[in-house]
Order: sequence, then structure tokens, then C-alpha cells
Amino acid sequence: MVAAAQNDAWDQLGELQGHRDHLISTLAAPTAADTSLLQQTLTLNQTLETLSSEQREVLATSLRLDQKKRQGINAYQAVTENCH
Repeated sequence: MVAAAQNDAWDQLGELQGHRDHLISTLAAPTAADTSLLQQTLTLNQTLETLSSEQREVLATSLRLDQKKRQGINAYQAVTENCH
């Protein structure tokens, strides 16, 4: 999942998360090895949350810029329509 996020393959995360959740749900009582694996999973999840937050900020900035452009275009069209 982290590799998909690092490669901007955000559309794959849902499927990968479902697969991860299924694997975790199949664990019986955790052994020492499972505990280590779960700790690694939590660490990777924190990395994924950081990447997701960064991507969310990129998208929010892009959306704000698009909205400003759209407002500018609408204002220009309103002015040009009034001039005709």
C-alpha cells in the first residue's frame, strides 16, 4: 500500500486495503512473530497516513487554484458579454 501511494497509484489502495484487512482477520491469537509483523504494519500504516495527508493537501491546493481560475474565467465572460 505504501509503494502504491509513493507511486501515486491511489486508485489501488482500496483493493490493497481489503486484502490487508482480510489477512489480518485470518490471524489467530498473535504469536511473537505476528506481533512483530503487526508492529511493522502499524509503522507502514503511519507512513501511509503521512503520504495520504500530503496528497490530500496537494489535491486541496489544486482544487483551490482551479476554483480561482474558474472565477476569473466567469468574471471575464461576464465583462465581455456586457461589452457586446
